Amino acid sequence: MNFKEVFPTILVSRAALTLASKRLKRSTTLRSLKIADMAIRLANGDLTMDIPGASDGAPATGNWPGQLRVTAKVLVLFANGEPPGDEIQLRYDRGRLTITDGKAKINYPAEWEDISPARIEVALDSSAADYLKVASQYPRSRMISSGLENTAFAADQKFQSAVDKAHQAMKPFGIQRAELETTLRSMIVKRP
Repeated sequence: MNFKEVFPTILVSRAALTLASKRLKRSTTLRSLKIADMAIRLANGDLTMDIPGASDGAPATGNWPGQLRVTAKVLVLFANGEPPGDEIQLRYDRGRLTITDGKAKINYPAEWEDISPARIEVALDSSAADYLKVASQYPRSRMISSGLENTAFAADQKFQSAVDKAHQAMKPFGIQRAELETTLRSMIVKRP
């Protein structure tokens, strides 16, 4: 089987990138840019550029599951509008940042830092209670990145249904549903 390798890539408007870069460049000196690193991230639809003491960004799209470190001199290139064009592609491949606009390409040495959370590992034969316990231990973002959100949601639906049935049986004794749910969830979470 032949699998195509997917490299981190961002597409950003030249105008938006130039504007953000000019604002960021004004926050420091050229001397500082020559010795500093710049971090490039993609989060919530924005390319974010961080230099020591300042940050700015531009709307962007792509697959960029980490953070790239490159010389801050790249910021000067972006602020000058190089390479010219409408849409710019940033791509990381084996220690190099490639900035492309059509036929124009510029390369810089870069370091990739994977900032995605570690996957949550669960046994194949995990029960609904196991998934409820895992969901109580980790934030939703980590559950999503581990591919466990749907299974945990299904486990919670099953739990809610069981609580509804138990509440019907306990109603004559004056037990509130919220109180029953909290107690039962606590028992599940504390199980070894």
